[in-house]
Amino acid sequence: MTKAQGASLRTTREPNRRPRAAVRFALFSFLSFSAYLLLQSNPVGAQEGAAQPTPAVTPTPTETISPGQLATRVEALARLLRDVSTRLLSNEDLESLNDKLLASEEEVSAESAETRATLDETPTLTQLRQLGEYWRSLLETNLARQRDLSQRATALSETIATLSSEQRQWRATLDQSRTPDVQGTAADQARESLNQIDTLLDLANDQKQQIGTIQKRLAAEDSIAAELLEKINRERREFKKRLLKRDSLPLWQFGARRRSGESVESVGRLPTGGSSRLDARLLRERSGVLAAITIVFLLVLAASLTLRGKWRQRAGESTVHAQVADIFRYPIALSLLAALVISLVLGLSVPVPLLGLMGLALVFPVLRFLPPLIGRHWRPVLYLLSASFVLAVIRNSVAPPLPITRELDALFNAALIAGFCWLTLRKAFRDAARSSLWSRVTIRAARVWIVLIAVSLGANFFGFLRFAQVMSRATVYSAFLGVVLFTTVRLSVITLSAVLKTDRARALVTVRLRKAVIVQWTERILTTVAILFWLWNTTEFFMIREQLKAGLLSILTWRITLGTLDFSLGSILTVICVLLIGLGFSTAVRFVLREEILSRLHLSRGLPELITTLLYYGLIIIVVVLAFGAAGVEFSRLTLLTGALGVGIGFGLQNIVNNFVSGLILQFERPIHIGDILEVGGLSGEVTRIGVRSSTIQTGQGAEVIVPNAELVSGRVINWTLSSERRRIDIPVAVGHRAESKRVVELLARVAMSNPGVMRDPAPMVLFQGLGEGSLDFELRFWAPDRGSYIQLKSEVALAVAEALKAESIEVPSAQRDLYLKMIEQALRDRSGGDLAVGASEAPATKVE
Repeated sequence: MTKAQGASLRTTREPNRRPRAAVRFALFSFLSFSAYLLLQSNPVGAQEGAAQPTPAVTPTPTETISPGQLATRVEALARLLRDVSTRLLSNEDLESLNDKLLASEEEVSAESAETRATLDETPTLTQLRQLGEYWRSLLETNLARQRDLSQRATALSETIATLSSEQRQWRATLDQSRTPDVQGTAADQARESLNQIDTLLDLANDQKQQIGTIQKRLAAEDSIAAELLEKINRERREFKKRLLKRDSLPLWQFGARRRSGESVESVGRLPTGGSSRLDARLLRERSGVLAAITIVFLLVLAASLTLRGKWRQRAGESTVHAQVADIFRYPIALSLLAALVISLVLGLSVPVPLLGLMGLALVFPVLRFLPPLIGRHWRPVLYLLSASFVLAVIRNSVAPPLPITRELDALFNAALIAGFCWLTLRKAFRDAARSSLWSRVTIRAARVWIVLIAVSLGANFFGFLRFAQVMSRATVYSAFLGVVLFTTVRLSVITLSAVLKTDRARALVTVRLRKAVIVQWTERILTTVAILFWLWNTTEFFMIREQLKAGLLSILTWRITLGTLDFSLGSILTVICVLLIGLGFSTAVRFVLREEILSRLHLSRGLPELITTLLYYGLIIIVVVLAFGAAGVEFSRLTLLTGALGVGIGFGLQNIVNNFVSGLILQFERPIHIGDILEVGGLSGEVTRIGVRSSTIQTGQGAEVIVPNAELVSGRVINWTLSSERRRIDIPVAVGHRAESKRVVELLARVAMSNPGVMRDPAPMVLFQGLGEGSLDFELRFWAPDRGSYIQLKSEVALAVAEALKAESIEVPSAQRDLYLKMIEQALRDRSGGDLAVGASEAPATKVE
């Protein structure tokens, strides 16, 4: 901070500064701007160092400390100096930084020389990868160091600015204390404080200068690392270009190959020499990765040892429990598989020397867990593939180069082709492998694998050595990686299925209702992730990742123009993916919130459904906005679409909008809830869904009727369960005129009270309705506690009433009808042969009951 800036800051803090300070500041600004214009108008003179006339500016006077404030300011300054002393670096810290930097510079110098020498020759892929790992690690380390040094430099700058401000103020105070009207004690205190400030200020400036020097040295290391990384990447590109070029003599020309001194390590491991120091550096830099792998291993091991006994006890409950118990029988293998797969999937940067060891370590859990999970016809294939992987790792990482390495590679590939053909081309194997889709896919993949090994054998035979080694190694590594991922997915799905069957898991409503869906989608997600991870690494094994990325990017970024509409295939796929993922996430959140969280809270009826519905559609809106935003769609371009939508709503979508608004009214006003019993438009049933456009009512016969929301809002709706689920039951009872009324009332009340399902409050009631034509009419009224027991309770009480009336010999009259037969005379004559008594011209009325 300059003196002018410090004075400016101090004058800002002074509310009652003198007007001439502002005038001086304005004058200084004007003169500075004028000097800048003069320099711009005469750049030659400025470059030659011609002195330009500089206006004399009187600096703003510095505020001094009054004698009354001196003691307080001395204490405050002491606290400030103690704080500054604790923040400054010690000499030991600076020496440690310099020593580390010196050691790093020596190592970088040696490694840069070896890297340049290696690049001048024909490096192998393993060399290029390990060298790239080393220099990328150095850049990451230096980046962290630079960040730390920048923070220290910033803190030192702030400290220097603070001390400089204090220095000016105490120097002004010391100058003032030399006047005759000020006592000598003030001068001594000011002089001592100023000396302390000067000492710390010099130390802070010195440390800032040293940190700046260290930053420059680190920047020099970064420049070397960036340069070598660019050369390594360029060499990798050149290596890929040379793959399809013949780089050796044919395999059958043994003598000529020996005389030419061909190199058999075109792809393999690093040569001995400086690699040991480089590997040690990488191991030090990746110590955090190794620690993370170790922690995961120990955590899974502890969990496996804890759960092993519990799953062993439940092994007899089902096949899945038996499989899980068998998995936890081998805790070390399970922990090793989990730690290594997690480290690979998460993309932890593992040093090249450890990759081979990790691959060999994965063989043990794969051979331990996978054979029981696959058919017998697949096990020989698995064993042969594992053996080929082990031999490939040893060949590329451990085994020393031999004069007959090419012959051994050819023999190895020929043995693999013969073994896999013998195992997979048998009729019994083909018949067994057709049992499922995955088996058929695996069979086709095995055939492709055999073809690739044959291509590698042919390339080696005709002298394409680099191409042969890349094809052979990539094919074996890719196949074994697929086996490892398949094992991991199968173990995860089996374990999840068994966990969801436990009592603790079944206590969750989500598990009870959606267990099969959870397992199904978990398997799909894990399989998708495994396939993508396999494809990503397989393309790197075959050295075609960059070409595929470039090709896919060119396809995805290809623009499609239709009039004023401009989009790309990538934007369409982005919208689809975001919408699908967002829709699945929103549905899952809605279900879990409604079934697991809100169901456990004491909320009013219908409020959980309102909360989940609003949250669901809110998430849908956010997902749509994010989808179009991720695709680069400008919402300002949707104005035309919005106008067209408004016209469509005005003309053709009135009913849809009406139902949509009615659905919102139903959600907020809540006159109808899910589970209510409604009568609307001659329809009676239970509400099973309330949507934004329509609702669903399930009738007693099981039919589901879709009712537009507008009918539920604007029409007359009978809701039997809006405020209470109680329901009154009315049973009419008719008895003969000879029955005693009081006796009937007591009998009906006693029958209703004797049923335990009838509510006692309000109590059952018997009402006399009046005299009928041939009966005394009563009505028994009582209440059912809920709608579920309504029908059954009405039937039970009605049946009990009938039995009670019969037991008490109370007559229940039946309906009577009087039937008059006017043509009875002719019928009687015909029956009696024509003889009827005199006066019997009219037939008497016959009463028939």
